[in-house]
Formats: sequence, C-alpha cells, structure tokens
Amino acid sequence: DVDPKLLLKVSRSNFPKDMDIKPGMQFSSEMGGKDNVFTVEGVDGGQVNVNGNHPLAGQTLHFNIEIMGIRDATEEELSHGHVHDGSHHH
Repeated sequence: DVDPKLLLKVSRSNFPKDMDIKPGMQFSSEMGGKDNVFTVEGVDGGQVNVNGNHPLAGQTLHFNIEIMGIRDATEEELSHGHVHDGSHHH
C-alpha cells in the first residue's frame, strides 16, 4: 500500500542551488531514524514533490509460478509453526 506520509512537498531550498531537479531523480534521506530512497515526482515552483514509497507500492502484482514439489512438514516444523530451510535453526 502507498503510505501517504511518504508523499512529501519539500522546499526547493533544501536542494543544492545548482542542481537541475527533474522527475525520476532519486535521493536518500533519513526519516524516522532510517534511510529512505525518495523519487522526485515533480517540481511546482518552490516545491519539490517527492515520493518515498517503493515504486511498486499500491500496484497489483501477478506472479506465474510452478510448484516443483510438495513434502510433509517435519515434527520440528510443526512444533515451531514454520518451515525450516536447512539454514534456519533455533
């Protein structure tokens, strides 16, 4: 889902004066204690519209898959409630 809190209007003054800001440009910025990648969606006067959502946020994704095999769960997997893939141990 698209997070509306990541759709921001940022003052043009927050960017270097000589930077030619265009839609599609990306930059990283800290928000909420973590780094986020933002994409410029447009420039409107002194405001830069940016989107920090994943490019596929809000999109319906369709996958074509082929199931290669099925096996019964092990006793350990049943007791832990999830699959163990050989590298996962408790």
